[in-house]
Amino acid sequence: MDPSWLYELQVYQTAASVILPTVQTEGAELVQDVAATLRGAVIDDGGGPCEYRFRYGLTVAYGSETT
Repeated sequence: MDPSWLYELQVYQTAASVILPTVQTEGAELVQDVAATLRGAVIDDGGGPCEYRFRYGLTVAYGSETT
């Protein structure tokens, strides 16, 4: 065996399909000039880790989102 050769093998498992999370958004409460209380729930995470946030703005084009 020639020690000058080095082989590296990386194997990754790929998902067969992506299942989107199911969410439910409730109406905003305590809406003020610079704050509001937003509520929602992740009903089904699709079987994997997920992130969630709210999009908001003065029109349906939104323009901002929570962290």
